[in-house]
Amino acid sequence: MRMYLKIRARMLELDYNQSDLAAITGHSQGTISNWLTGKSDIRRGDIPVLAKALEIPPEEIPMFFLPELFAQKGRGRGTVTEMKVVGE
Repeated sequence: MRMYLKIRARMLELDYNQSDLAAITGHSQGTISNWLTGKSDIRRGDIPVLAKALEIPPEEIPMFFLPELFAQKGRGRGTVTEMKVVGE
C-alpha cells in the first residue's frame, strides 16, 4: 500500500478536503480516506478521474500516482504511455 502525499499536497493547493474530492469524483469520502492513508491502493481506472479532479497535467500523472518510478535521483525508471484523461 502507498500513501499518496503528493495528492494530499495537491488537495491543499486546491483547497479541497476529502469530502470535496469525493463529491467531484463520485467516490465515497471513506474510499478517498483509505487511499490517502494507504489502507487501499488507487485502482488504475480511477487515476484519470482523480487526475482530472485535481487538475494534474497528463505528463505529471506518474509523479502523483506512481512515485516509486521517480524515487531514484528524481528520474523515472519507467513511463506511462496509454493514460487517457477523462473529459478531453
